[in-house]
Amino acid sequence: MGSVGKVGELIVDGAYYLFDAEQVDRVQEHYWYAGRGGRLCTHVGVRRGTIYLSRHLTNAVPGQRVSHINGDVTDLRLQNLSVRTLDTPAPLP
Repeated sequence: MGSVGKVGELIVDGAYYLFDAEQVDRVQEHYWYAGRGGRLCTHVGVRRGTIYLSRHLTNAVPGQRVSHINGDVTDLRLQNLSVRTLDTPAPLP
């Protein structure tokens, strides 16, 4: 098991979302709401549309998918997020 760093917490619609404390500035850049499947998302500009916090924190680009390694969408710590191309299988928990 990896080391546990400082963790930040965000409460949205009564659910607790965890993220790395050093990411607090990135989290506070936008207003986040719980979207489909409980994933946190926001709207940025007219052309960019909806973005998910997991993609924002990992700087995922089009053609990449972000998976929650432990399957828990409320765990947004970087150690739990896996960025991969669409043709690469998701990691097993």
